[in-house]
Amino acid sequence: MQYAVPAFSVQEVNAAGRNLAAFQGSMEELGHAMGVIDNWRASHHWPLNTLYMTLKRRASLVDGKAFAAQRIKRLESILSKLLNEKSMKLSQMQDIGGCRAVVSSVEQVRSLQRTYITTPVVHTFTGAKDYIAEPKSTGYRSVHLKYKFSGKGNSKVYDGLKIEMQVRTALQHQWATAVEAAGTFTKEALKSNRGRQEWLRFFSLMSSVFALREGCTTVPGTPSTVDELHAEIRALDKAFHIGLVFSQYRAIIPRIQRQQGARYFLVVLDPVRYTVTIQGFKQHESQMANAALTRTETELPKDTSTQVCLVSVSSVSALKRAYPNYFLDTKDFLSEILRITGAKILT
Repeated sequence: MQYAVPAFSVQEVNAAGRNLAAFQGSMEELGHAMGVIDNWRASHHWPLNTLYMTLKRRASLVDGKAFAAQRIKRLESILSKLLNEKSMKLSQMQDIGGCRAVVSSVEQVRSLQRTYITTPVVHTFTGAKDYIAEPKSTGYRSVHLKYKFSGKGNSKVYDGLKIEMQVRTALQHQWATAVEAAGTFTKEALKSNRGRQEWLRFFSLMSSVFALREGCTTVPGTPSTVDELHAEIRALDKAFHIGLVFSQYRAIIPRIQRQQGARYFLVVLDPVRYTVTIQGFKQHESQMANAALTRTETELPKDTSTQVCLVSVSSVSALKRAYPNYFLDTKDFLSEILRITGAKILT
């Protein structure tokens, strides 16, 4: 297999990131910036695969049920990071290439983490972030291990490229998958702590429920007992119908996939009346779909619980590619919600 190699200097890579984030320059210059960024992303495949294979093998030795995955950061995510972190340079992004291992327990996370201390890899370790000991305010929990690739022979060309490894438990992965799924439909960057406060708070509380179950530190700013966490989750659910909304978001995916010829889907979900409507639009009807979205949103009363979103087949497919175990993870997460809230599932 032919792997891409870096074709541009670090200065050119950073300039391309700045220009694209600011939408500066002519169309020709922006096209060049895209080419530079595409090459920079593609050049991480070889280093990423190298560290991924080691992580996958070591995880399987720690936990026979472990699974691992790798991914190159999406352009949308790169741009979001450049826009929201003004001092960030594209060449400094640690997670252009990222891989993760999911194991059953926190003890196994620690065991896997220790193997990288007792038996170091040849690549340069540049630091760790322990979001299990110190969870993010969003509720995100995982251990990150950061490396710079060190090559020899033909792979020397990749020296210095940054790869990030994540090690998490099945519960932590279940939570993260649910956040990703909710973000796909709400069109909000929930995992980056941007979006409606009720969703952000809900996921923080659910993460603390999982943390207590694993005997770990709860999320900053959330209650420290199960009873208090459950009480606040139930109050949020009563006000915003989060459990019902989440259940229907999960349930509409098969319905979307069965509709032939449509590319965009306007979803209107009423958790009070227990109804959901899906209107399909073909690929050449994107403007019509967006107009329908705007019209539907403006016609809703301000205090409504009805949810409206426009979803494309490509975004659902991308979600399934990134999270092949999506249905299992969100089903388990939904079960946790229903157990706490006692809510019904929309059908």
